[in-house]
This record gives sequence, structure tokens and C-alpha cells, in this order.
Amino acid sequence: MCRTTTLPKFVMILSCLLTLTACSSIMSHTGDDHGYYLGTQANNQIIGSKETTWPIKSLAVIDYPFSAITDTLILPWDYYRNHSGSTSLRDRVAASEKRNHTDEALAEASTNTIQ
Repeated sequence: MCRTTTLPKFVMILSCLLTLTACSSIMSHTGDDHGYYLGTQANNQIIGSKETTWPIKSLAVIDYPFSAITDTLILPWDYYRNHSGSTSLRDRVAASEKRNHTDEALAEASTNTIQ
């Protein structure tokens, strides 16, 4: 009986810890970017940037191993997302607007409103 209540608590604590760390990985995967090891790439950009201040760089250095681990765990999802042929929501909306000539209708409506 103790074992069944311990496992959900352990999983919950572990998932909370993973969410609190690997910030770059979590933030990179919620955007429209597609690719592999997005959080690690984001940390590389932060660490290598000349415009980034040292406190942010130090946070990126601390986050680096956690993002690498999280990116490795998310690797099957990245592979599926990159090879499933699905596009981002932004790309689908842009394609729909182009198909339906929405951009032309909006441009015409805005010129009629101004006049």
C-alpha cells in the first residue's frame, strides 16, 4: 500500500523539478521552432552572445545540463514533429490566407475605411 502512494508522489516531484529546470528547453519547445536540441541551442546562443550580461550567461550555464537532458528526453517528440509533415499554426494560417486571398481582401477593406 505504501508503494502505490509513493510512486505518484515521486513522479509528481520529479516532473516539478524537471519543469523548474531546463527553462531554455521548455521555452524553446513551446514556440514554432522545429529542430533538435532547441534548448541547448538557445543556451549556446545566450552564452556566446556579446549583448548578454553575465548574470544571464551564468543562468544559462547552470541550465545547460538540464536542458541537454530534457532535450534528450524530448528527442522522440522532436523527431515526430519534424518528420510528420505538420507545420506550425502560423504557417497553416498563412497558407490559408494565401489560398483564400484574405490578405488582398484585408488590404482593400483598410483602404476603403481610410477613404
